[in-house]
Amino acid sequence: MPGDDAWLATDDPVAQPFDLWTHADMAERWPEPVTPLTWSMADLVTSSNFAFGLRDFGAQQRTDIQWARRFFGRVYMNEGALGELFFQAGMPTALADKTLGGGVPERLKRKAGINFGRLLRAAPRIVRTNIERQRNERASAAQFVQIERWVREFEGRNLATATERELWHELHSVWVPRFRRAIDLHADATSQAMVMASLLDGLVARWLGGEQLASELLTGIDGVLSAEMVPALWAIATELRHANLATVVLSKPADEALQYLRMEPSAAPAMKMLGSFLEQHGHRARSEGELLYPRWAEAPEQVISVLVGYLQSDDPTLSVAAAHDRLSALRAEALGNLDPARRWLLQKLIDRAKHLIRLRDNGQHFIVKLLLPIRQLCAELGVRWAQSHLLAQAEDVFFLNW
Repeated sequence: MPGDDAWLATDDPVAQPFDLWTHADMAERWPEPVTPLTWSMADLVTSSNFAFGLRDFGAQQRTDIQWARRFFGRVYMNEGALGELFFQAGMPTALADKTLGGGVPERLKRKAGINFGRLLRAAPRIVRTNIERQRNERASAAQFVQIERWVREFEGRNLATATERELWHELHSVWVPRFRRAIDLHADATSQAMVMASLLDGLVARWLGGEQLASELLTGIDGVLSAEMVPALWAIATELRHANLATVVLSKPADEALQYLRMEPSAAPAMKMLGSFLEQHGHRARSEGELLYPRWAEAPEQVISVLVGYLQSDDPTLSVAAAHDRLSALRAEALGNLDPARRWLLQKLIDRAKHLIRLRDNGQHFIVKLLLPIRQLCAELGVRWAQSHLLAQAEDVFFLNW
């Protein structure tokens, strides 16, 4: 039952005085109460991922920290532990509040400033780790190509020919390790993106003024895969309008509309576009961190439901183009107010920050893509166990734990 925290008791570290739990960051991944299978997998990888991502601050040596836990079925992250690591490394603890945006009440903020003695002792590890992160940028980009190939090969297979033992081995020994490696590389990309954005924020505020200017200078980044969804969905909706099929989508339930469109000859171009869209984005879902929910490739009627909004609205690509033009003018004006040396430096920092943000956002795209095989292997086991009367229904597999 959502809200029941009694299930899946684990040997968690004891509570610490610095523990401070926030839903702010985790709400993006798990906005709802999680199923036991999703939580046990998240619990499996989250602590090791935080320890890896914050290794420059000594996180791998802190076995007393619990990084994530459930409250009333929802996942929370230990923002206080992040402040503790920053404090021990001599960094201002206010960075923890800014990093997560948790809105920590003033009475709970640590408010410790920079400590040069601690920072000096931590400096070698911080420098060494950031050199590793530079190398991991290339590893992350290379892994995107691998993940694309792995998932394409997986989708071309017939899971019915594998034994249950083979399915479990592939799940546990192939896809979960790949997932863990991907989120570790993503943690490094995220860390670098946050540091660069913070540096840029400080320089822009000092040189040009304006609290929001730095964020505006970093919008409109090209090459972000998730940003391709809006124009692709709009193109499908436009094709449906041209074929006089918009009323089919607007008047029928999504599954019936999809069935009709698949049988209708005039819908063939739109269905071909839908197929291409699912090849690129079919791993997305209503709540992508939750294994219970089918991905779009498994239930494409979900995309038909999304198209309803596009058929009822104006072209969203026009507003995107207008915003891009406005931001280009803003950027030219801002840089034009600087002397050549500072203009060159700021341009380099903007380009570097955009590269890291693109790497971070595309990393998220491929992390979610790795969840597709994991979910489908679990679902296949659920089907078999339901057929063997070990489960009442196939989806009950998501209410087991690892």
